[in-house]
Amino acid sequence: FDVYNSNAAALNIYTPSEIGKEDGVVESFNFTVQNGMSDARNGIPVKVYMANTDLTQATTWIPEAEMTLVYDGTIDIPSGTSEITLELQKKFYFEQGKNLAILTVNDLPDGTYYNGINYPCFSTDDSVGTYYWGSSYTAFSFNTTTANYGNTKFGSKASVTLQMRCDGASIKGSVTDMEGTPIAGGEVT
Repeated sequence: FDVYNSNAAALNIYTPSEIGKEDGVVESFNFTVQNGMSDARNGIPVKVYMANTDLTQATTWIPEAEMTLVYDGTIDIPSGTSEITLELQKKFYFEQGKNLAILTVNDLPDGTYYNGINYPCFSTDDSVGTYYWGSSYTAFSFNTTTANYGNTKFGSKASVTLQMRCDGASIKGSVTDMEGTPIAGGEVT
């Protein structure tokens, strides 16, 4: 979330080896933020989209029809260094054999921007990292035809941690006491 610009978008594509899992349901993710200002920045409107993709590099926008809006709300950025967790409003299934695209978008009121807020990144081997865009007065749109609408931040991607669970597994059976007698109304949740 580039809050130096009132309006910004950043697309990162993560491989299964970068994620540490081949597939699963993404329920939330967290990231570190460093706010060098003395006060918190609260109520920042953000959207997060995810997509399964065959792309290995973020060098252009993925069409909106291929993205899933998983979070549409606000974040608060306290002063200092902190860990922010976003509980996704819509869980996302990360598909085996694909890469995971995460697009973050923020739209602050016109002319509003915040200095001194940074997010840790990690270096990439292929010299291609985050695809981003920012403007003080124009909201991000997937449908733009404006030239130079995106730029690649060479050599780094945003560092995030995904909270995932395996999909497709189920537990079935009876809840019993120590002697193996089924307990009426017993449930596994």
